[in-house]
Amino acid sequence: MLESLYKNIACDPVMPEPGSIVKIDLWGEFIKSSCHTGVYVGNNQIVEMTNDNGIGTINKFSANQFLNYSAHRTGVYIYVAAIKIGKKYVPLADKKIAERALDAVGNKTKYNLFIDNCHLFTEYCCKVAHLLLLFKL
Repeated sequence: MLESLYKNIACDPVMPEPGSIVKIDLWGEFIKSSCHTGVYVGNNQIVEMTNDNGIGTINKFSANQFLNYSAHRTGVYIYVAAIKIGKKYVPLADKKIAERALDAVGNKTKYNLFIDNCHLFTEYCCKVAHLLLLFKL
């Protein structure tokens, strides 16, 4: 409750841009370091990997669905990866990350909590975008 009050009063929200990495908390206060990640692709849509009975599926959901897809998603906020420039936080985003995430929608793989999960999916989207940018130089 105090954390929520603090965030509502003291923190300026950062609005995601296409290609922003976003995260939500899992399991509430019970496991502080547990989270779920995805890629914001614009129009209030987030691409993520879900675990559907051992099958990792890449889905595109609304921000509300991202927060509430399953019972262990207990977060109230969607956090956006950002950097502070001067006194303002600016989202870290690259449209190529969003494009890569959108290209993956509908793909399925065997889900593994440690080696093939939502974090590795978002990392995959970032690495591909980063490599493409390097080749342009």
